[in-house]
Amino acid sequence: MNEQQVKVKRLSPHLAHTLLTLSPKHAWAKANYMLETEKDDNTKPKGLGKLVDRLVYGVGDEIVVRQPREKMEPVRGQIHCLQTELDRATKIAAAVMDKVPDVRLGELQRKLIWDYGEVVCAGIPDQVLPGGHVRDLKTCWDCSDDGIQKAIEDYGYDIAAAAYISGIVRLDNIPADFQWIFVESGYPHDVRIITPTAEMLQSGRRLWDKAVTAWKIGMDTGNWEGRGNATVDVSRKRKYKDNSEWFS
Repeated sequence: MNEQQVKVKRLSPHLAHTLLTLSPKHAWAKANYMLETEKDDNTKPKGLGKLVDRLVYGVGDEIVVRQPREKMEPVRGQIHCLQTELDRATKIAAAVMDKVPDVRLGELQRKLIWDYGEVVCAGIPDQVLPGGHVRDLKTCWDCSDDGIQKAIEDYGYDIAAAAYISGIVRLDNIPADFQWIFVESGYPHDVRIITPTAEMLQSGRRLWDKAVTAWKIGMDTGNWEGRGNATVDVSRKRKYKDNSEWFS
């Protein structure tokens, strides 16, 4: 079994989020797609966020500037962007590095591979500082409290936090904690260090454990369940139209 075939058996936070929001069947299909196309599994968003990560941490894929209307085929290990996109990402990255001077200390984008609940897991947190302090950088257009909370839940950032903590505890045998660095994608590129509450971490941990259990069942049985059948009710929007005198 080669390295790529081994990768497909590892559960990452990205695959865990897919499993929980779609189904185990979708997560397994995505894992095998990555095997066939030799695309890495990671938690990084495409586009601006990935570019900002590369500029902030100075490690990772090579940045290649393309000309407007120039077509470039995706190449593993490269980030293709326009000069205007690079200029924008550079300003965002500068805001992060100004607000968080220790952002390049410790281990940057460390590759974690660990056993958890008899499942092989993998993940790449952006920064691991001495003492088990883990950070992840997120680019977000809405950096209000509500916007950040919504992004964390919608994209499963809390699941990733729980996964990374479990990885550090398992590999380094020390307690670990977690923070996000959120940066606003629009001007003035506000930067906020966000610390999750114990309740948020517990919620992420429960979801991570649930994904690990479902992944193990799929690996043991070869049966990857889809969404299943359901009974669907009328939406709130349709009920409003049904009851509105405007449409009578």
